Amino acid sequence: GSAGLGPLLVTAVVCVWKVMVLMGLGVCLIRCKLIDEAGIKTINKLSFAVLVPSLLFSRVVESASLEAWRVCWLLPASAAVHILTAFSAASLAARALRLHGDRERVFVLSSSFGNSNALPVLIIATVAADFVPEDRGAAQRGVGYLAYYLVFWSVACWSAGYAFIASPGRPGPLPRAGTRHRAGAGPKFLEIVPTADEGDVPPVPLSGGDQGRPAEDARELQAVPPSTEAPLGKPAGPEQPATAGAAEAGGRWARTRAILGKAINPPVVAILLGVVLGMSPAKGVIVGGPLKSLHELTLMMGDASIPIATLASGASLAVGSGASPAALAANMRRAEFPGVLLMRAVLLPLLGFLLFKAADAAGVLSGPGGVPVDPMLRFVILVQAAMPSANNTVMMTAMARSLEASQLAAALMAVQMLLLPLTLTVWITLFLDTSYAH
Repeated sequence: GSAGLGPLLVTAVVCVWKVMVLMGLGVCLIRCKLIDEAGIKTINKLSFAVLVPSLLFSRVVESASLEAWRVCWLLPASAAVHILTAFSAASLAARALRLHGDRERVFVLSSSFGNSNALPVLIIATVAADFVPEDRGAAQRGVGYLAYYLVFWSVACWSAGYAFIASPGRPGPLPRAGTRHRAGAGPKFLEIVPTADEGDVPPVPLSGGDQGRPAEDARELQAVPPSTEAPLGKPAGPEQPATAGAAEAGGRWARTRAILGKAINPPVVAILLGVVLGMSPAKGVIVGGPLKSLHELTLMMGDASIPIATLASGASLAVGSGASPAALAANMRRAEFPGVLLMRAVLLPLLGFLLFKAADAAGVLSGPGGVPVDPMLRFVILVQAAMPSANNTVMMTAMARSLEASQLAAALMAVQMLLLPLTLTVWITLFLDTSYAH
């Protein structure tokens, strides 16, 4: 039967309360000048390269097995469904909102990829500790399930996601009286920008780190030599020698290598290594064997990643002016701000819930003999649909488009985080009831 509403609501409130306290502490550290933007980037580097991989590897190597894959294939499959559903819905919404160029690309990207790292890990840990304390392995299994989800999510984010944000997007409408042209930085097209008296509000600057690689890593891609091909309609002249094609090909290859370097990142490598070792005889050596002390060390470092990454996310939002009340009021006049809130806080969690119920009714979420799969696995699938935009979307936008576009992406994420207590409390309550109702 279903758990009572009281315990479900209390667990949801505690989950969100822990997230907001840690993020608030990060804001205080910035305001009190105990840490600066460079410090945030250093913390993000440490988390991305050491702490988060330790967390994922230690959990996956314990849970990986051929038997586990009979059920855990649901996680990467769910990631694919979530991303495709979000991308389709956001693309339709962008057309309805008449977004073009940078604004369209940033809106769709921010809507398509939800946070799959520090935030869900903290929620999973809280659910395991406060809602099912009798299930001692719930937290370990939950993080392991999240790692399986990340196998598809991370590769899709840094391949299809980056290719999307780097493409020009739909051009704006034809010029009309009272408009001026502004060349969009990055893509080769002209964006129509209304004049000030038309009421359009420029995005309020908000820089922010990433719980993955820090923002300055964007220079790796920005340093790739620009295209040397001749402008449309003009043959190559002295300025475009015959070697221009080779230079262009070299630039494309360098960019491809840079993108692959982002897709095959330390967390993904840790997950894949954990799967391989966990399904081999080496598992007995690492878990409870001669190397158990090394495994215990990775567990300790992994546990540290949860509060550190969440604290850094809060500190990142405090850098700049985008999280201030004035900035929030100004930004809400732009169509993409209420749009992204509706997408990630209402529509996508609802679609994810309905698809989950349909799959459950069809027996997809049941094991042999119709026995339902682990409730924690069910919860991980559901909660991922309700996460706010991933921090990686800000970094990818900074790498592929203009500074204004990256500030817009960061401001979109900040607005979601400010409304997180209300939206996540509702969805976590519903998802816990659905997951543990059997």
